Amino acid sequence: MAQEYIVQDFPAGSRVLLGMSGGVDSSVTAYLLQKQGYEVIGVSLKLYDMPDSRFDDAKAVASKLGIEWHLADYTELFKASIIDYYVATYERGETPNPCAKCNNDAKTYYLFSEMKKHRCVRMATGHYAGKVEFEGVDHILGNPLNPKDQSYYLALVNSLFVQLLVFPLSGREKEDVRQIAVDAGLHVAQKAESQDACFLEGGDYRDYLKGRIRDKKGWFIYKGERLKEHDGVAYYTIGQRKGLDIGGLAEPLFVVDILPSGDIILDEKYRTGRWGVMLEKMNIIGNIENYSQVDVKLRYKMTLQRAKIEILPDNRAAILFEKHQFAPAPGQVAAIYKDNRLMGGGFISSAL
Repeated sequence: MAQEYIVQDFPAGSRVLLGMSGGVDSSVTAYLLQKQGYEVIGVSLKLYDMPDSRFDDAKAVASKLGIEWHLADYTELFKASIIDYYVATYERGETPNPCAKCNNDAKTYYLFSEMKKHRCVRMATGHYAGKVEFEGVDHILGNPLNPKDQSYYLALVNSLFVQLLVFPLSGREKEDVRQIAVDAGLHVAQKAESQDACFLEGGDYRDYLKGRIRDKKGWFIYKGERLKEHDGVAYYTIGQRKGLDIGGLAEPLFVVDILPSGDIILDEKYRTGRWGVMLEKMNIIGNIENYSQVDVKLRYKMTLQRAKIEILPDNRAAILFEKHQFAPAPGQVAAIYKDNRLMGGGFISSAL
């Protein structure tokens, strides 16, 4: 499959397809690639209904740098693969991870299509991540010392895309990137970062879901007793404390389980801890020995946690941690590392 696009070397002058959002990260990535002697082809991906003027910054940066730029519309595919998944996951009472899913199923796949279309040999992004080869296999490399490390969100990216991706911001921090933009005269140097899923456009996900979702309502239950009716399972997640609007109790309560019936189980924080998780739809890069020790992240801001992994049939795995972990949420993504090499990841199907 598409083996002609996998090259062993990456000499100066090669054509590189760059995803350009118009933010400072992708803009500086374009600048760095150009300085290194590569022929950069910028592509902005239109993923949902928005005016084309949203991409004026990307177009302006490309014009300043003198690089070719294109706008590619993938709104229909993105709705089917990411937005519909996002809504359906909340309907099930689980917590989606659209950014991790998008990086393989949408953005990287779309960039790969554009890479072939524009006869490029690599595709680049502005992610804060690195790459390393180990035992003949390319791995994304995390950096736990960098607060901007984004390797977690790349846990589902398949091995073909990992081979083709380059990350020019590897080893850099955000302020360093902003300073490069200032020195290069890029007008986006102080542009604010986007937050959460792009299609939410900074809004509250609850507002986004209204009118798109079939509410499954039920009761908040604590120690076997009904406390009050809730607004619908889509508006709560495992580990949530705020927004429950339950008073009169000595201890704050957390969501510890969301039942198929629609009832939501609440309890004290210490009861949210779990020893492990079951994973499904696994993406594995390289060789993971069964029962070997690995490091795992269950959420983006989480520090790496020591665990053992068991590889199971049907693209599943079991993770057993050395320490209790706070509120693993079904639907979220577990990223698996070995010596900071990203070995892949999978969706949490249940907690142990």
